[in-house]
Amino acid sequence: MRAFGTSGATAMGQDQADTIGMTGLLYLMETFDAIDERVVECWIGFCKYSDGCCETFDRRRAIQMFRAQHRARENCLVGGISFESSASLIPLEQLLESQQADISVTQFWLLNRLWNLCMSHGLLRDSSDHAELRYDFAYHIANSLLASCAKVSLPSMEVHGVGLVEKVCDIALGLVMAMNSSAQLALDVSLTDTSMLSDRSSDSSCTVRELLHRLDELIRNFRGGDHEYVSKFAMALSAVPDYYTPTG
Repeated sequence: MRAFGTSGATAMGQDQADTIGMTGLLYLMETFDAIDERVVECWIGFCKYSDGCCETFDRRRAIQMFRAQHRARENCLVGGISFESSASLIPLEQLLESQQADISVTQFWLLNRLWNLCMSHGLLRDSSDHAELRYDFAYHIANSLLASCAKVSLPSMEVHGVGLVEKVCDIALGLVMAMNSSAQLALDVSLTDTSMLSDRSSDSSCTVRELLHRLDELIRNFRGGDHEYVSKFAMALSAVPDYYTPTG
């Protein structure tokens, strides 16, 4: 009986591990499915132009893609997926920390990539009815990223290798790019974050300077700073006027 009980418990444990692993894969699948395949060429810099405008990626398609990414984020937080509405899955915060890190960083990185695509296509403004089409959306992405990373341990992020910190660095560089392009986004500006990224943990606000510092700290701490993205982001920060000037 004892042997049978031990065997049964082992089988149940394996089933739970399999379920957790499959759930993480489903969340990543929905996240990448939210990318419209028609814009992949734009993504890698090969747009099809007509009369000086891209034929594939415009304001309407950008908004559609942002909404799809938001749905993917919302679904994983509550334990659901769009392509199987009746499915009841394990919510993101109940998965392994390493899965949470991978999924969250990837989701915010894809939002950043989409925002960058809007930048290259001239769709961003300081003021817009759509938050995603504003320069300061880079701030909200970065702030939500850090809020998610604060929920998991550094080792759970490091297990994914330097590819994960590369995504963090891309998001950080997006914030620097937003500052360079916006007339309103400055180092000592503090923005009130919202729930637009479906993560209540990012409700707190901080200045752009503080946000850049926290991003720099995360990049430097990742694997003890033994990667190229420490110097890459440091170089970007050195070009930000007054960033290293003491405040107060």
